[in-house]
Amino acid sequence: MVGFNPSHFTVRPFDGKPFRVHSGMNNLCVMGRRFAELHEDVGLAADLSSKKTAELHVYFKSLDPEQQLVLFMRHWKLNETGIHVSVRINDTAVVERHVDSAMIADGSQNVTTVILRNTDFGSYEFFDYLKLGLNHLHIRVRAEDPEANSCGYVLHTLAIG
Repeated sequence: MVGFNPSHFTVRPFDGKPFRVHSGMNNLCVMGRRFAELHEDVGLAADLSSKKTAELHVYFKSLDPEQQLVLFMRHWKLNETGIHVSVRINDTAVVERHVDSAMIADGSQNVTTVILRNTDFGSYEFFDYLKLGLNHLHIRVRAEDPEANSCGYVLHTLAIG
């Protein structure tokens, strides 16, 4: 899990420049760009107005082909414009999600999940996008309305489990 705490960054985000952060157990690496700052010390903030996008590259290892894995993102929009999130998994599959909730205290509406591996053949959610070894997620975030004059986004936490 990566919570975007200021003390955990190898390279802190500043004015859209590239940043890097590792999980406390050093089993998850997140690099990104076009995030302007840490939003009130609770997460990464991005201005997505006027066709701007923000990007994350997430790297992690999968050593067990039977292990079920899911990407969890706790995030929210800062104003009325909805957010489009695209997750490319190992340069093969693309999963798209929409964020249309503002920050809620209990976080119940702010968590997005993407199944990375579910090997239950009987399930309609059978997916296995992962490979043994190093895996890569390329996450792009943009406004649902590319012409929006005001669109803000905050990513609070990212986890794979």
